[in-house]
Amino acid sequence: MAEMEKKYQELKNRLSEIYDLDMISSLLGWDQATYMPNGGAEARGRQSALLTRLSMERSVDPEIGRLLDALSPYEESLPFDSDEASIIRVARRDYERLVKVPPAFMAELTEHGSRGYMTWAEARPASSTRPDNGPRLPLSVNSRIDSQVLKKMICRNDWPPA
Repeated sequence: MAEMEKKYQELKNRLSEIYDLDMISSLLGWDQATYMPNGGAEARGRQSALLTRLSMERSVDPEIGRLLDALSPYEESLPFDSDEASIIRVARRDYERLVKVPPAFMAELTEHGSRGYMTWAEARPASSTRPDNGPRLPLSVNSRIDSQVLKKMICRNDWPPA
């Protein structure tokens, strides 16, 4: 059991790093929405994209998959609702979803979102409350899918599209 507990601790350490990257990204988003001057959108987009890419690369690291496979017997030996079993189960679910999404795509989508937010923030005071008014920022993601397809596919098992 000591070996399994060591693997479990390694998984938790890796998940903690991913969580920290995601929280730094959230802090950048909060700063953008509350204090950042308009001219900072391009740099903030690059920063956010970098953090997203790093988080995604860590999230889909094959070592996490190996740890989850190795921890499967340990998970099954624990009560279903124990913290340890739940962490392993949720980490597996997240890993299986995220390995379907290219980290570069998520980084580019994040960068686009940052630029789009600033465009929206600048246009908002002059626009009516109708959602179809205001400037449009074309999606610049160089991929064969768009964000709506991504949102649908990440929750399903038929990724990548044929």
